[in-house]
This record gives sequence, C-alpha cells and structure tokens, in this order.
Amino acid sequence: MPGPAPRPRELKLLTGTYRPDREPKHPATPPPGAPRAPAWLGAVALEVWRELAPLLTRMRVLTKADRQALALLCDALAEYRAARAVVEAQGATFTVETMSGRVVRARPEVAIASDAHRRARLMLAEFGLTPAGRRRVEALPSDPTPRDPAERHFK
Repeated sequence: MPGPAPRPRELKLLTGTYRPDREPKHPATPPPGAPRAPAWLGAVALEVWRELAPLLTRMRVLTKADRQALALLCDALAEYRAARAVVEAQGATFTVETMSGRVVRARPEVAIASDAHRRARLMLAEFGLTPAGRRRVEALPSDPTPRDPAERHFK
C-alpha cells in the first residue's frame, strides 16, 4: 500500500481538488454493523473478536463486509499470543548438540510471533486501532444524509 491514503471526498470538495472523473461511479457502501464471527475461529481468536467487534462498531468503522478482515486480525493476534506464551515459558533460544559442539538456535516460535505481530499490526492500522491508523480511517457517517460536506467533515 505505497503512498498516502486516499483523502475523503468531502475534504477534496472543501480544498477544491475534487475531480468527479476520478471517483467511482457507484461506490461500494456495505451495510454498517458487526458481522457474526466465522465458525473457523479458534477459542482465543473468538475471544479477541468479542473484544474488538463491539469497539469497532462503536467507532463506526466495522461493516458487514469486514467479517473476513476482522477474522484475519483476530487469528493473527491469537497466533501471536500462542507463540509468545511458548517463548515466555521456554525461552527464545535452545541448545542442540551437533558434531561440531553445542549450538544455540532461535526457537521457531520467535519467528512465528514476529510474523503474527507484523500481520496483526498491519490489520490493526487498517481498522484504525493504532494512533497513526486512526488518522487514515474514516468512520461511517452517523447521519446517512449529510446536509453539507463541510459540516460532515468538521464534526
């Protein structure tokens, strides 16, 4: 996702940079509200879902179309927690005997936790759950028919 995030249409109208030819003719508008958790989520991921879905709904960010994206976020956080638990219990390294002597190696869970952390951090930002991510995510309007673009933007 290189480059800056797209600016909202209302802000483009206010700054005079709006170009109708660059806007989609029929933008997708998924229905707002929290989707149901997928059946394939594990217990820890479902726990994360139950924590994040109400929060994202209150933030007016979550829509019915975000089911899979939120499930991926919850799954990545559950994977991170599981790998971190192993690292905390057994340490980040282990020693093996080889023909040349003892060798210290990193546990595979360290790499698993690192990858899950990276995926979770990216998804958290997509949903506006990080300080920088909040600057890029626009909430759904509370009033579906804004009277004036400036009024909606500056609320």
